[in-house]
Amino acid sequence: MIRKLDAEHGGAHAQVSGRHDVIRADSSKSVQQYCHHAGRHECDASSRQRACACQYVVRPEGVGRTVGIAEMLTAYDSFDRDSTTVRNRLGNVLLPPKYEEFVALVRRHRPSELLPVLGAISAAQSLNVYRPKSNDILYPWSIAAAARESIAWGNEYRDKPVTDLALAQIGAGYSEARDPFLVEHGEDGALMSLIVRTSFEQFPHQHSLFEDMARVLPLFDQRVEGLEIVTRHAWAELLGCSLEDFIRVGTLLSTGCWKNSGIFEPKWLDQDNFAEIVERIPKEQTLEVFARHFASSWGEARASARRGRRTNDDLRRYDFNSLEARPFVEMTGGRYLAPQSSYVSRKVSPNGLYYAAMEKWGEPFSRDSGLLYERYVGEQLRLLEGSGAKVLPEVEYEPGSLSCDYFVITNYFCFCVEVKAARVAMPGRLNVKGYWDDVKRDVGKGFTQIARSGTLIESSHMGMPKETLAKTIRGLVVTAEPHYLINSVPVRKLLGSPKYPTAVLSVGQLERLIEYGLGGNGPGVLTRITQPDSDTDLPNVDEAFKAIENTGTRARNPILEEGMQRGMWSFDVNDK
Repeated sequence: MIRKLDAEHGGAHAQVSGRHDVIRADSSKSVQQYCHHAGRHECDASSRQRACACQYVVRPEGVGRTVGIAEMLTAYDSFDRDSTTVRNRLGNVLLPPKYEEFVALVRRHRPSELLPVLGAISAAQSLNVYRPKSNDILYPWSIAAAARESIAWGNEYRDKPVTDLALAQIGAGYSEARDPFLVEHGEDGALMSLIVRTSFEQFPHQHSLFEDMARVLPLFDQRVEGLEIVTRHAWAELLGCSLEDFIRVGTLLSTGCWKNSGIFEPKWLDQDNFAEIVERIPKEQTLEVFARHFASSWGEARASARRGRRTNDDLRRYDFNSLEARPFVEMTGGRYLAPQSSYVSRKVSPNGLYYAAMEKWGEPFSRDSGLLYERYVGEQLRLLEGSGAKVLPEVEYEPGSLSCDYFVITNYFCFCVEVKAARVAMPGRLNVKGYWDDVKRDVGKGFTQIARSGTLIESSHMGMPKETLAKTIRGLVVTAEPHYLINSVPVRKLLGSPKYPTAVLSVGQLERLIEYGLGGNGPGVLTRITQPDSDTDLPNVDEAFKAIENTGTRARNPILEEGMQRGMWSFDVNDK
């Protein structure tokens, strides 16, 4: 089983950290629990108190044995999952708990007491990029799930205090909760399906929030020929303000969360220290944007948290979290609380705006989004032109037939670049088959387009740019959001090897790569990121990023800098 995945650089380097074997002792004797953040403590096993969500070992006194996951799965496989038979085979060890047992741990506490604690922890974790730590009692994904279930099913008639131990039990309960892997193990793709689920659950909490926010204006505020929907007026109609002011409001709310343990109070805007903010954006407009896009009443939040839940208990943890759509919940006294603070920043990210726009405009916006991302990627690539690269747009090499989106020409290489604005939809986040079907539709088509363009170049087709001829062909597919695991050997084997060495990067990864190119490596960063590994003949993107970062200098990205400046307040909002 997997406890956590550490996604450095937004998923460029994915490190899998193995969870200790899931063990619960069914014994009347005390249990010694060891954990990194709390030291050693004893608890009554009959109450099934658990250690923290970090690495731990539970040993029933007098038993003197732990049970490996393989042994547990063997016992689990051999019977109809009756807990008595499994316990007899394993010696007082039970199967991992159901997700409903995690929900029961959450429901022991009043929402009015648990949610503020979750908000305070998440606020401390949400400053820019979260990195998992062994002494974290709760991880962002378990905080989000606990908040969702507390809102959906909690009540004020509970009296269990919210202590560190109680939080540790909630965290461990979430980490231990059963996964379909226990049923699917031994089947083709079972382990990869588990990793797909865990990746899409955890990695989004480990992105750079500031870079995502900085991308909004240079991406969505472009004048591109062929747009059907997107204009500044259309954005203002959707958001209730301009894109710039939407980012400013989001920055104000995010900063308020970080500085006030997830709390925002509308009456703050009446204070003297908010005068500059109200002068720039009237209080009424800020509160309208807040109400329309960020906040919900308790009743609305509760209904949303219960809506559309899966009946399969093993998959309920992966249900959509309604706090992503409306991160603030109205509490008593006119206060609003964001139990997961990172969701506030995500509302003003390209993904947050994408889903809001799709809800209103549908497929016309999806087509516009493709044009906008294609244009944006071209602007990023052109930043390398000052260091020896030449960037050429797509060509119509035959009537009605287009090449890849861009060609990046260097002394020895021609990089064929294809941009895909599609995102991995929910079926593709639950198992490897769904993931494979999803990426075949966008990344797979990108591979095909790169192979076609490369073949035409090698055959000296008269419709291809002359600058591309007699060059070594490499490929680059750029996606709107991270396609986690896409550069791993198992996934690439499923997709099939492209004809030319090809790396798949998200827009965020491309921005970071360009920054190292501007820092002195120039277009050599493209050569390094697409260099095939001698063992697999596939680019090792993780190792390439590590090498580039260890030996290179990261410069500022002027496009992101400009985007951030346009969406920033003219003063330091942290002082308010």
